[in-house]
Amino acid sequence: MIFTPDITITNVPDVTVSAGLNVNNFPATQPVSGTVTVANPGLTDTQLRASPVPVSTTVTGATTSTVTQVTSVIGNQTLLASNANRKKAILFFTSGTWNIKLGATASATSFTYLVSGTNFTLEVPSEWRGQIDVFNAQANKLVNVTELV
Repeated sequence: MIFTPDITITNVPDVTVSAGLNVNNFPATQPVSGTVTVANPGLTDTQLRASPVPVSTTVTGATTSTVTQVTSVIGNQTLLASNANRKKAILFFTSGTWNIKLGATASATSFTYLVSGTNFTLEVPSEWRGQIDVFNAQANKLVNVTELV
């Protein structure tokens, strides 16, 4: 159904529809004609297609990295402090079970990632620039912490 107050039906002498119109012979081709008025024409389609759109992007990669090997203790410890300049953090776990938290104070029940096994690499999302803590139930396990700034 078509509901519009401004349709004029052609090929029928002097009939104008000023309320709703119900056409029941579908499927059929219904010719439609009329005029469209643009309130603020602005640029033409050709002008819009020819106009360059300014785009400015600056990608800055990391220029330095700091690699630190951390030996686990039983309980919570901080691997990385908050750093607004951090581009990325990469954690390489040699062995053990680690509860990693994007935030402060990781525990056996409060963590973001759980790593269990040997030789596991975790790339922390580049959007995260806050503190990274870990919880380990075993001492003397190793993790290499790389921070790119």
